[in-house]
Amino acid sequence: MTTPHPLPDALSTVERRGAGETPGIRNARFWHQLRAVARHPSGRFGLLLIAPVLILAIAGPLVIHWDPIQINPADSLQGPSARHWFGTDQLGRDLAARVVSAIPVVIWVPLGAVILAVTAGSAIGILAGYRRGWLERVLMAGTDVLLAMPGLLTAILIVGVFGGGSRNMILAIGVIYLPRFTRIARGSTLEVRGLPYVDAARLSGTKPLALVTRHILPGISSPLFVMCVLSLSTGLLVQTALSFLGFGFEPPTADLGRMLANSVDFLTLAPWMAISPALVITLLILAFNNLGDAVRDVMDPEVARSAGAV
Repeated sequence: MTTPHPLPDALSTVERRGAGETPGIRNARFWHQLRAVARHPSGRFGLLLIAPVLILAIAGPLVIHWDPIQINPADSLQGPSARHWFGTDQLGRDLAARVVSAIPVVIWVPLGAVILAVTAGSAIGILAGYRRGWLERVLMAGTDVLLAMPGLLTAILIVGVFGGGSRNMILAIGVIYLPRFTRIARGSTLEVRGLPYVDAARLSGTKPLALVTRHILPGISSPLFVMCVLSLSTGLLVQTALSFLGFGFEPPTADLGRMLANSVDFLTLAPWMAISPALVITLLILAFNNLGDAVRDVMDPEVARSAGAV
């Protein structure tokens, strides 16, 4: 009996997992996974938590007509009422308007930082895992240096040098998360690069750039995406900490972390100053954590295999 040559079998695997998988098939699988996340108990709970925050951010400007930076000394430290839903601060500014205007920032800054970290970290990790040798040692040594530095202190240093604002906070948070994505991308690349379908693509003459983008990157995308969602909550915590310490947006821009810092001196007199920003931050962190758990269970093969074995 003639033994089939392994290369055609491996090449057929390439067609299924790489070149033969059309964008439509990949998109269908992606949407199927998103639906699975929405059906997951943790996913449903995360969506339930984030829904009121998103509704407030979208509908708030339509029904709240106060200027978030307008100072009204006559209305200072008023409790929640029909006129001021969340009360007012020590300068008479409407807290509902300030919270609504701060929600987009508190979502986009962690999201932008994660996108920056996963883009740069994945590129470095794939390059290190694919090329190996001295380049891998140099890149991973730099990654280890960043990983050894205290994250919050590194972010404070970057924002302290370059100033506050959304762009510099995204840069600061992205830098402290970059080593995590680099390690994940390198480890996953080392695992994927030795699989038969990657060897078959290499033997068939596929150029390195096409090999990485068409075969290696799709194979390591799941752990990277899981890490992205799980990093949103801690990125939000870092952003809040920077703002609380005075390294966020310059006044009078509404910032949940700075609103919490301003409320410290008025906790016994006006506790509502801390309640609304703290509640929004708590809901977002819990939502990101639960969505991250759901994404991990759906997309992480190791978790899926462990769940199936129980």
